[in-house]
Amino acid sequence: MGERFALLLVAMASVVLTWGMLFLVFAGAGLLPLRAFRLRATGRRAWLACFWVGWTLALVLLQIWHLWFPVDWRALALVAALGVVGLIGHRRHLFHALRGVPEDWVFWAVMVVVALRLANRAIGPSDHFDGGFYHISAIRWAQAYPIVPGLGNLHAALGVNSAQFLYVAMLDVGPWAHRAQHVANGLLLLVALAGSFVSLFAVCRRPAAARTSELFLALSMPALWTQAAADPSAVNDMFMRLVSNPTPDLPVFALGVVAAAFLLEFLEESDAPTEEAGFRLFSIASVVLAGSIVKLAFPVYGAVMLLIALGVWARRWRRRREVGVGRSPFLSSALLAVGLVPWAVRSVFLSGYVCYPVPVLAVHVDWRMPVEALEHAVMVTRSWAYWSADPSGWAWLPHWMNGVLHVAWDTIVVPLGVTILGCAAAVWARLKGWLAPQGRGALYLLFLPAAGAVAVWFLTAPNPRYAGPFFWVAAVGSVALTVDRLREPRRTIALWAAVALAGAASAGIFFGMSVNGPGTDRGFHPIPNAPVFSYVTDSGLTVFVPGTDIVCWDAPLPCTPYPRRELRLRCAGDMSRGFVLGLRGGAEEAQAGR
Repeated sequence: MGERFALLLVAMASVVLTWGMLFLVFAGAGLLPLRAFRLRATGRRAWLACFWVGWTLALVLLQIWHLWFPVDWRALALVAALGVVGLIGHRRHLFHALRGVPEDWVFWAVMVVVALRLANRAIGPSDHFDGGFYHISAIRWAQAYPIVPGLGNLHAALGVNSAQFLYVAMLDVGPWAHRAQHVANGLLLLVALAGSFVSLFAVCRRPAAARTSELFLALSMPALWTQAAADPSAVNDMFMRLVSNPTPDLPVFALGVVAAAFLLEFLEESDAPTEEAGFRLFSIASVVLAGSIVKLAFPVYGAVMLLIALGVWARRWRRRREVGVGRSPFLSSALLAVGLVPWAVRSVFLSGYVCYPVPVLAVHVDWRMPVEALEHAVMVTRSWAYWSADPSGWAWLPHWMNGVLHVAWDTIVVPLGVTILGCAAAVWARLKGWLAPQGRGALYLLFLPAAGAVAVWFLTAPNPRYAGPFFWVAAVGSVALTVDRLREPRRTIALWAAVALAGAASAGIFFGMSVNGPGTDRGFHPIPNAPVFSYVTDSGLTVFVPGTDIVCWDAPLPCTPYPRRELRLRCAGDMSRGFVLGLRGGAEEAQAGR
C-alpha cells in the first residue's frame, strides 16, 4: 500500500513540476511580442495572457517546423529557447512576481491543491476512443517524419489537420515519451482555471469595483471543472477523460472561455491606453488563431469574435487618431496569416484539400483523397452528429433531443437553462426598474460569437461533443452581464449569490470527481495495447490492422483500421514520401469519378 501511494505521489508531483516549467516556457515566448507594444508583464493577468500568446506562437512554429522536420526534441528545444529569451528579457518582473508569492500565500495554496487534483486526473487512463482511433497515430506520424503527403489515404481520420497533435508530439520526448498525454491538456486547463481563480479573488476582495470580465471568468469556473470531471458512463462515453488524453476538445473549450474573457476585457476598457488595448487585441487574435488551427468547430466562433474586436478598434481609432494606433491590427493580421497559411498547406499535404473534411478547395495533387473517401468522411461525421438518424428534413429532431437529454446535461442542457434564467432575470429586473442606466451596451456583443457558432453547429453537425464552450459562454455571459447592470445594493447581493453558487458547483465537481490510483507505468496509466495483424496491399505495402476493434492506439506505423487493396506508397520503400490510392493516384481518380 505504501509503495503504491509513493508511486501515485511521485507521478502527480512530476506532472505538476512539468506544468510549472512549461508555463514558464510558453509565458516567456508570449513575452516576446509584448515588447512590440512597449509593455511589461506586471500582474497575474498579464502573465496568463502571455501564456496563451506564447502557446499560440508555439503552435505556429510547430506547423512550420513540421513541413521540413519531424517534431522531436529539437522542436521542444527551439520553443524552450524562445521562452528562455523572453524570460531573460523580463527577468526583473519575473523576480518581482516570485517575491510576491509569500504575500499571496492563500491564492498559491489554493492553486497547489487545484494542480494536484488535476494531476491526479491527468495520470489516469488514456482510453478516449478517438485517441485510439487516430489521435495517437497522428502524434506518432508527426514524431517520426516531416508532414507525410496523402496520410488521409492510409486512414481518412489522419487527414484531419490539428495543431494539437504537434503540441503533444513536441512534449512526447525524454521521460515523457509515450506519456505526453498526461501533461498536454492538463496544463491548458490548469492555466484557464488559474485565470478563474485570479478573477474570483479579485471579485471577492472588491465586489463593488469588480469588472464584468472578472465576474465572467470567476463564474466560468464550474464550466471549466466539467472538463476535468468527464468520465465514461453507461450513457455517455463522448467526453471521457479529457485531461489524460490528447483530444483537441479540451483545448478548444478552454480557448473559447479565455477568448470570451479577453473580448469582454477589451470591450469594457474603452479608455485604456493604446498600447494596452493593442496587446489585448493581439491576445484575442492569438487565442482565435489557436482555436481555429486546433479544431474546425472553432473558426466561426473565433471569426465573429475577431470581427467584433477589429470593428471596435476601428471605431476607437477614428476617435483617437493617435500615432502608431495601427500597429496592433497589423501585427494581429500578420500573426493570423503566419498561422493560417501553414495550416492550409498542411491540410493540402495530408488530404489534398484546404479544409478537409469540408468538401471545398480541392488541390490537384497526386495524393489527393478520392471524392468517394471525402463523401464517406462527411457522411460518417453527419451520421455521428445526428446519432445515426436521417438528417434530411426535421424528422431527426425528436431523436436528437432525446439523445441530448440523456448525454449532454453538462454540455447543453444545464448551460442552456442558465442562459434562459439569466435572460429572464434581466427582463424582470428591467420591468422592476432595478437596472442601472445603459452605459456599456457594447458588452452584449459577447453573445454574437456564441450565437453564430451555435447556429452553424445546429445546422451542420449538432452533436453535443462539437458544441465546445459555446453554450457555456452564453450562460455565464447572461448571468455576468445581468448582475453587472443591477443598481446597488442589489448588484452586490446578486454578485455574492452568483459567486456562491458558482463556488458551490465547483466544489461539488471538485470533490465528486473520481480519484485515480497509480497505473502500471511508474504510476501512470499507459496507453492501451492494440493487437494487430499484417495486411499486404496489391503494391506489396504492409500495413498493420487492429485485430479486435477499429482502434490502433500505439501500434507500429503504418496502422489503419480500414485497409484498402489499392493503397500504395508514392515512392517505393519510403513512407515519408506519402500514400496514394490506386495506380493513377488520388487526383486522377477524383477527376475520373466526376
